[in-house]
Amino acid sequence: MKLSQRGFNLISLMIGMTLSLVSILAMLTLYKNTVRISIDSIKNSRQDGQIAASLLTAQQELRNAGFWLNTTPANTLKLLSAATLTGSTLTGTERPLTTTETSGNALVWIYQTGATTPPICAGLLVQEDTTLPERPVKLLRLQANSCSSSISSWSSLNWSSTTLIETNQEPADFFKAIHIACWPFGKATPPITNLRVKVTINAVTSVEAANSTASTPSYVKSTSEVCLPNLAPATST
Repeated sequence: MKLSQRGFNLISLMIGMTLSLVSILAMLTLYKNTVRISIDSIKNSRQDGQIAASLLTAQQELRNAGFWLNTTPANTLKLLSAATLTGSTLTGTERPLTTTETSGNALVWIYQTGATTPPICAGLLVQEDTTLPERPVKLLRLQANSCSSSISSWSSLNWSSTTLIETNQEPADFFKAIHIACWPFGKATPPITNLRVKVTINAVTSVEAANSTASTPSYVKSTSEVCLPNLAPATST
């Protein structure tokens, strides 16, 4: 009488191993995607948090422009395009501050903290960091080691920088400035007849825009406007 055999044969073992490998690969892929999404979420949250804090810092810093000085806006604030900071030297092209809005990637200004204190030169700059492989475009806060009585000498000053936003910014139109009828903090009884300098800041967030595609991604911008209170106003005509 022939006894029946029980157990696994070679084919069933191979099928079982194949199914196990497929399951392991699926779990590894899921784990990899979960980790990538978590890393992206952390990076996006960090960037958006930096943007919120940086825009508030930029507003507060810009409102210092012209404080305790009796000079024209042209000697107090400069809008620069194609600006770069190499070492401690700042270069760029000055853009006019008129009733037509102009754009740039840097702002520099001057102020004092008191009647007898020396002037302070400060600024903001959006620039690509060529020292890193990914070449991030950053927002930098600038501070001059020494400062004269006019910001017109900005190109001869020694500047240091501190990073405010670490990446993903667009330099060309990050700053926009215009002479317009505005009032600091937005509170005034209309009509407003004095032209002041209004600065608009456009920071790129991590939120994809509606027209964004995989080939040409675009992102929503967080816009902040500040009317500078200490720059001498001009009466509109």
